[in-house]
Amino acid sequence: MNKSLDFLSMIEDCGLTDLGYYGPRHTRSNRRGPCSIVWKRLDRGLVNDNWLTFFPGTTITHLASAGSDHSPLLMEMHVRQETTRRYFKFLNYWFENDTCMPLILRVWSMNVNGRAMWIFHQKLKAVTKALSLWSKEQYGDIFQNPEEFEQKVKESEEK
Repeated sequence: MNKSLDFLSMIEDCGLTDLGYYGPRHTRSNRRGPCSIVWKRLDRGLVNDNWLTFFPGTTITHLASAGSDHSPLLMEMHVRQETTRRYFKFLNYWFENDTCMPLILRVWSMNVNGRAMWIFHQKLKAVTKALSLWSKEQYGDIFQNPEEFEQKVKESEEK
């Protein structure tokens, strides 16, 4: 147990972040019989803040083991595009639609593995994406013609 705490302390001291993972939970097996097999998650993707600045969409996927006692890890990186970014804006008006809150609850309840902050970050990203798609389906592109959307909101508030 002490070695595990030392390892976690080293990760923190070095300013590293565990990227979490997708796929099977364990990355190593001792390949013994069914009564004495041991599975562990030994292999991880650790990065620093600079890495996350340049490759914010980095993901780790545990792949199926083929002939080794360790599963390969697939790291996928996405370079940040130097384009104007449209930031997510939550609109209180959405709560008036009966399908908004169930959507948020359904997406938030998805299963994500990793450390608490990673889980929070992934769920927030998923809710943001789901709400953006949902909003376009429900209301169209509100940023294309904001005056029209503002008029709809005013009409709704007057009811």
